Amino acid sequence: MSFNLSSKFCAYNKVVQLENSEMQCVIGLSQENDEIKNIIAKNFNQKRRSERQRLLFRKISTEECLRKLSKEFSNALFLKKVEEKEKEKSHFDDVPIKNILNSMIIECLENKGSDIHLQRWDNFYELRFRINGTMKTQSKINAEIGDALMQRVKVLSKLDLAEKRKCQDGRFDFLKGDYEAELRVSVIPCFYGESLVLRILDRKKNLENFSSLGFNEEQEKMLDEIVKSTSGLVLICGPTGSGKTTSMSSILGEIQKQNKKIISLEDPVEYIIPNVTQVQINKNLGLDFPTLLRSVIRQDPDIVAIGEIRDSATAKIAVQTALTGHLVLATLHTDSARDSFFRLTDMGVPAYLLSSVLKWVICQELVVLPNSRKLNASITYCDSDFLSELKEECRYGS
Repeated sequence: MSFNLSSKFCAYNKVVQLENSEMQCVIGLSQENDEIKNIIAKNFNQKRRSERQRLLFRKISTEECLRKLSKEFSNALFLKKVEEKEKEKSHFDDVPIKNILNSMIIECLENKGSDIHLQRWDNFYELRFRINGTMKTQSKINAEIGDALMQRVKVLSKLDLAEKRKCQDGRFDFLKGDYEAELRVSVIPCFYGESLVLRILDRKKNLENFSSLGFNEEQEKMLDEIVKSTSGLVLICGPTGSGKTTSMSSILGEIQKQNKKIISLEDPVEYIIPNVTQVQINKNLGLDFPTLLRSVIRQDPDIVAIGEIRDSATAKIAVQTALTGHLVLATLHTDSARDSFFRLTDMGVPAYLLSSVLKWVICQELVVLPNSRKLNASITYCDSDFLSELKEECRYGS
């Protein structure tokens, strides 16, 4: 015979079985309740494994309790019971949904996830986290609870609750205990309903040094040369999710130690960097990369960082800024130094201008391992011979 608490009992009373070993059984309580303790103790005495096994109680937070219940039972039963129980005690119908959403976000943060996916299927929602670049299914959620979560996110991000036929984007801030994050919201219509993705930007995430990012000793020396640069264009290239923003933020983190004026244009701001003026792109207010770049020059910067070169206007202004004696760092979606050169010329940047400012190209990708990801990077110094060769290719179209 073995002692176990039923999922129904746990959900109603917000308790969770933390351990059930030969020597002890540990029960987590979200609130002190002698009546609940007595019920558990009576049941334990009848079904415990042996006379040696002891019963212990430990106080845990409501959020921790909900997370553990969600992970253990992984179905809508406990969610529904928690909701019913909370409604008996509160006038606010969205209190349990708020707790569930908070638990989802905290769980993803604790697992160092980057995105939360909530996908509607025929009669349920599938909850998945992207961790180390890989999608991992967490649980299936009752359609009614999933709909309520979708509505809750829309309210927080100020989206249209009634609109289910169009794509919507928004954002909201998350602050709970020691956790602080910005969440970027994307909702799109799909066959069974709506698909929700929350991109998590952890505000407590610290900048890493070059070694911990995965650069080798020789590459670290090259990065130190970049940090000491006073002018020119530095490109950080790679596919989506390859760590370009992380690398650029780490470079800026080193440069800011030199007491220089640094302005960074980002969409979104992912890392808070000391002594760096970070500007958030907001197209709704007319604050796009080209517009801000034109204004940034009047702010007397030493270094300008561009979150991503996406269009011809941004590319041309970035090169012009580098030509005026500033150090410009930018990210680009290409695979090599050669491809980066031709990508910018395709955007309308004259090859002769680009060859006079392009100094370094960092290309990187993240290789997925069983429990982590490994950086695979190359750093190219664009010397005169390399650039002359590329100019000739542009000239003859080869």
